[in-house]
Amino acid sequence: MKSIYYWLPALFLFISVTVNAQEQEKENYGFSGRIQAGALFFQTDSQLIATDNNLVNHDLKDSAETYDNSMFFATGQVQYQFKSGTTLYVGNPLEVGQDVTLAAGVTHPMDTTTLDVAVTWLPFGEVWKNPYLTGKKRQKSDLDSYGLRLKLTQILGSPWEAEYKLRSINVEEDDIGDLEADLQRDGRVHELGIKYTIPVGSGTSIRPDLGLSFGDIKGKSNRYHGVSAGVLCRKQAFPWIFIGRIGGSFKQYDSTHPIFNETRDEWGLNVFGQVMRLNLFGVEPLFASLMAGYGHSDANIDFFDSHSTIAMISTGVNF
Repeated sequence: MKSIYYWLPALFLFISVTVNAQEQEKENYGFSGRIQAGALFFQTDSQLIATDNNLVNHDLKDSAETYDNSMFFATGQVQYQFKSGTTLYVGNPLEVGQDVTLAAGVTHPMDTTTLDVAVTWLPFGEVWKNPYLTGKKRQKSDLDSYGLRLKLTQILGSPWEAEYKLRSINVEEDDIGDLEADLQRDGRVHELGIKYTIPVGSGTSIRPDLGLSFGDIKGKSNRYHGVSAGVLCRKQAFPWIFIGRIGGSFKQYDSTHPIFNETRDEWGLNVFGQVMRLNLFGVEPLFASLMAGYGHSDANIDFFDSHSTIAMISTGVNF
């Protein structure tokens, strides 16, 4: 079974939907961390996800057959905070607003703004060597993805956040790209996002966000410009936390797809909800989380349509 870092980005193609563990309300100098484990179930009909359930593509005019899978996962993060407030960290605590990637970085508080700089890595990625192959089993290729993340929070002491992400993409055996230059998948993805947190009552907040993206991919028909927007609502009534988010996106590709003779565009919608229990069994470091979500992508080329449902239950400990 693949790591959760492979499955989740494949299911939610348009936005990072992850699980929040527990907020740190105290300043803890020195080492701290979090370990989280649980079970994941998903159901999808995406043609592009490289799994054994989805090996054979029978018709390029339709989306994939619906299939499901389940797995266990484990993840965590370790960090060290200096008395100055600067923090070094590595891992992934699966928090709301974070990518489903491993990251190693540093957070440094300045006079009125906090700077977060990290290098990122998406492990265990796989794609089809030729996703458009029909009538026979498709073969998988490793996908390497490394990146850089720059993030500013509490900008000038305000609730504004800004983030820039750069990811490199390299398909080790890009058979379809070797056959048709316009279908190459190597390249870089640039993403720029802003968020603003609005308190609306005791323990309750609303956080709208807006993002722009540019897929600078070698294959012209895979190069795109995109926009996304969403709203996250959060309610804390200790020991419970309730989180909900709805978001949408649009991507416009730059050139006619040489197989379908159309220029591709996609609309995306995703929604998720989460319930968390802190202080589990009366033990302060323990927490549990239940999350469910749905993602939908509707393209003018039916081959790229997808619908995905996911459910996750997990428990963890802060130390």
